[in-house]
Amino acid sequence: MEQIENGLWSYSLNNEDYSSGTFKSVKDALSAGQQAVKESIQDGKKIDFIYVATVQPQHNYSFFPDGGDIIEHMADQADAEGGDYAEHYPDVSDEAQEELTTELHALLEKWCEKYNVSPSFYKLADPVIYDAVTLKVVKTPD
Repeated sequence: MEQIENGLWSYSLNNEDYSSGTFKSVKDALSAGQQAVKESIQDGKKIDFIYVATVQPQHNYSFFPDGGDIIEHMADQADAEGGDYAEHYPDVSDEAQEELTTELHALLEKWCEKYNVSPSFYKLADPVIYDAVTLKVVKTPD
C-alpha cells in the first residue's frame, strides 16, 4: 500500500521517535529523513531504514468532557455532601444531558479559541519503511 500524497507526514529513524515535525509530502519527509541519516552516519551511527507515517492531527473537542461527565461529577459531589438524601440528584432527561453536552462543547471551543489552546501533538498511523539509501519501500503497513 503506497502512501497517498495529501495530508501530513513525519519520519523516524527508529519507528519510535517521530519528533522531526511534519511534512506536506512523503517526498519531503524522506528528504529530511535522508539528511538525518547522513548526520547520524557522521556521528558513527548506522541507520538502515527511514519510517514515514501519516500524521493524524488532534483536536480540542476530542478531549472535552460530555454532559454525562458533568452530571456524574455533580452526583458525586452531592453524594459526598448529602449522602443518601442526594441519591437521585441530578435527575435529568437524556435530552437535557445532550443539550448540556452541546452547550458545554460550544463554550469550551470558544474558550480554546480565545486563549489559543490547541494540541501541539499528533498521532501517527500506517508507517511505511523505506531503505535509507535507495528510498525504496521495504515494507508497507499490514
